[in-house]
Amino acid sequence: MAAPLPINPITIHSIFSDRNDNLWLISWSREFYRYELKTHKLHSYSLANILTQEGNDSTLPVWISAMLHDNHGALWLATGQAGLLRYDQTSDSFLYILRQTGNSLGLQYTDQLNTIFQDKEENIWLGTDKGISIIHPYRQYFSVLSNLEAATPSKIVSDIIPVRLIKNQLWVGSWGGGIKVYDTAWKLRKHYFFPGLYDENMVWCFLEREDGTVWAGCQSGAIHIIDAHGQLVRTMRPPELEHHTVKCMTDDGRGNILLGLQNGWIVVYDKVSDRFLRHVPDSFFRRTPVEGLYMAKDGTCWTSTSRGLAAFDTYARHYTGLYRPAAVDVRCWGVCPYRDSLLIVGTENAGMYYFNIRTKRFNRILVNNEQQYWSAHAIKVDSSGKIWFTDDHTVCCYDPQSGNFFSSQPERGLLNSSFQGQEFLAAPDGKWMTATGTEVVAFSVQNLLARWRAAPRVAITGFRVFSHPIFIDSLLQEGKPVRLAAGQNFLDIEFSGLQYAGIEQAKYLYKLEGVDPGWVTGGTLGVASYTDLAPGKYTFRVRTESSSGEQEMAVMQIYIAAPFWATWWFDALVLATAVLIVFLLFRWRENSLRNKERLKQQVAETEMMALRAQMNPHFIFNCINSIDALIQSNDKYHATVYLNKFARLIRNVLETSKQKTIPLMRDMENLQLYIDLEQFRDENRFACEITLDQELLEEDCRVPPLIIQPYVENAIVHGLRTREDGQGRLIIRIMREDEHLVYLIEDNGVGRTAALKRMATGHWEWK
Repeated sequence: MAAPLPINPITIHSIFSDRNDNLWLISWSREFYRYELKTHKLHSYSLANILTQEGNDSTLPVWISAMLHDNHGALWLATGQAGLLRYDQTSDSFLYILRQTGNSLGLQYTDQLNTIFQDKEENIWLGTDKGISIIHPYRQYFSVLSNLEAATPSKIVSDIIPVRLIKNQLWVGSWGGGIKVYDTAWKLRKHYFFPGLYDENMVWCFLEREDGTVWAGCQSGAIHIIDAHGQLVRTMRPPELEHHTVKCMTDDGRGNILLGLQNGWIVVYDKVSDRFLRHVPDSFFRRTPVEGLYMAKDGTCWTSTSRGLAAFDTYARHYTGLYRPAAVDVRCWGVCPYRDSLLIVGTENAGMYYFNIRTKRFNRILVNNEQQYWSAHAIKVDSSGKIWFTDDHTVCCYDPQSGNFFSSQPERGLLNSSFQGQEFLAAPDGKWMTATGTEVVAFSVQNLLARWRAAPRVAITGFRVFSHPIFIDSLLQEGKPVRLAAGQNFLDIEFSGLQYAGIEQAKYLYKLEGVDPGWVTGGTLGVASYTDLAPGKYTFRVRTESSSGEQEMAVMQIYIAAPFWATWWFDALVLATAVLIVFLLFRWRENSLRNKERLKQQVAETEMMALRAQMNPHFIFNCINSIDALIQSNDKYHATVYLNKFARLIRNVLETSKQKTIPLMRDMENLQLYIDLEQFRDENRFACEITLDQELLEEDCRVPPLIIQPYVENAIVHGLRTREDGQGRLIIRIMREDEHLVYLIEDNGVGRTAALKRMATGHWEWK
């Protein structure tokens, strides 16, 4: 039988077994135990000792409420009054995680942590006396040390220096709160406060000297000098500073100190003479606050000012030049060396630049193409050549070799002001630190790079039409499109990254194909809105971006029905109706023109018939009279010839009178008979010549009967008949011009005027 453990069994209230073959015995007192099952060794621990390490001298009861062995092998203890403990088996000690004032996203409790649980995404859930807190120790991208006081909020405006000679402690200056010193776990170890001297508690900058002393520059020209052991040596107000605020300090490499002042001066502390040397006035440089100092190897101090980047000669103690990327003043912030002759200069609302210290020229770094105006405060180049910097609210990384740009913004509520620190400082644990106006912010470069390379999956979580939600989960799961009625074209699409924990916010990019020409930066809001979309089919895509380019995209199809007047069948119906109307109008116009032409033809035919009706009786009467005269004169031969031609003409006229057209040659035969009869009556006083084009003799041309007979009759009666010399001549030519038949009638008669005079005098011979 095993020997009993040297523990009062009455005090033990629970037993927990971890994965390392240990039994943890939890008691009602401050003591608890770990029993090794393999070696049968018992180890005892005291919460009182842990509280002492935390700097907590409370005598209130302390206890362990729950334990968790997570999937990374770490052991967690939830306690009352002692916060959250993490057991380090290698050192057989406990690390403690306490609530952070001002960090609404950190661990929150008043006194008690009651229960602990880990989910599938490695989030650790803690039930506390203030509700539920969720932390993810393996995805803590940013950690914050707030400098907000409960009564009067203060402002961090100082550099942060992990000083080796003072045990890598973190010194934080505040604007009115003095100097606070923290250990590596961000536990406050010392607070320097100067009662009754408000300006001496307004700390702007720190500088560690070679001998381990720390200089703290303050408002109104005050300087605190603290020795390496943390004892205040003295506070001085050098008259050379003329009560101007010390905004920044740097060492020139020879033990001398350069102090940048609010009024734009740089005062030099000379180590050899142990005195301060005034700034030599410059005629060209207007007074402007000194924001930062960077000492180059050649002894030039490059100074960030609100007007640009200034060069300060440390030997002559005056400015030698002012350089700006544009013709206007630009406020410069952080300055970081990049290569032998290049500096990286951050500006306010003008981006970031390379500055060549030899040519004195700026060259803008094309980092963020999505924004034209952005700021760069703290700047640092890592070992792989990537440029890290902070803008107003994000930590950014730019790789000049690949051109990739990444940014990471802490979760809303974690920061209370924008970034203001002008440099990144490397902490002993490998993290980088910088400052906002109210917080010290630390992050792991490797964790952020890993975070950017692993883009979280994105899911569409909501869909609204005119602000009314529509449930589309089943459609998305089945890959079916969302079908909307006509007029439902004001949409809100909500989406979210499927990563619950981690204070890093995903950066969303979305695009509605057919509407957005490219990817739209959605920031961290997780919603895309579209108004007055036209009917049609759309594809919505949303994704997050990472440094490796791996992207997991959520896609949904949207179909907005068209109103009936915009459908294809309605267009086809309208088109068919329009075609029918045009066709009917065309037919109506065609019929109208045909009727008009038919009417014109009928009128012409009627006129022709009337003309023939007037001509025929008159002509027949004259012909009969001529035949009768021949018979009375007993001229049987000519009477017979005349009668035969007259009979042929009458027969041809009767045969063609009902025809609209007859062959041209037959019409010429009838015309010739008519002319022969007229010549016979006029006793051959005129000669007639009829000519036709050869091609007309070969074609089958048809013309109206006796179409030119009235014109020929007019030429004979009014022109040739009244000619007394008997030398009349009638010429008729028939020819083709294009598609027309042309009749040309010429005579050498006396003319219409002479004929009318002859008729007026009564000299008219009628036969």
